[in-house]
Amino acid sequence: MLNRHRPKGCYSGAISVGAFRRLAVVAAMGILLAACRQEMVYEVKDRPIPAAAQKALDGPQMERLIIQAAMAKNWRVDVVKPGHPRATLHIRDKHTAVSDIRFQAQSYSILLNSSNNLKQDYSGHIHRSYNRVVRALEDEIDRSLYRASY
Repeated sequence: MLNRHRPKGCYSGAISVGAFRRLAVVAAMGILLAACRQEMVYEVKDRPIPAAAQKALDGPQMERLIIQAAMAKNWRVDVVKPGHPRATLHIRDKHTAVSDIRFQAQSYSILLNSSNNLKQDYSGHIHRSYNRVVRALEDEIDRSLYRASY
């Protein structure tokens, strides 16, 4: 006679309710963790330039200062036209971010132009590393502006 006793929780291919719940929780956590890598695109819009820097720097000097700040953070910079540098950052030769830096006498902006392999989507989300490097660029430009004003 065959022993038809099965171990507890083993039901001829069916998943128990408890196992299904655990699987659903793990799947939901995986989705949430994957979503945490994306954030809304951070853009610097009309960031004020200190009054002392406005007085101390003319247009070409301001442009040179912004380019040097970007290069200090490993961005490669091309000037599209006066007052409009375009900065490109290659991250580990896998990812690319291209941002337009526009400035006037009173303010500057850093706006996303394009990206490659940074999970950018049409709803305005991008990989959080883009936001991190743009904030670092913003901080470096601000430091350079404050240094130039004293």
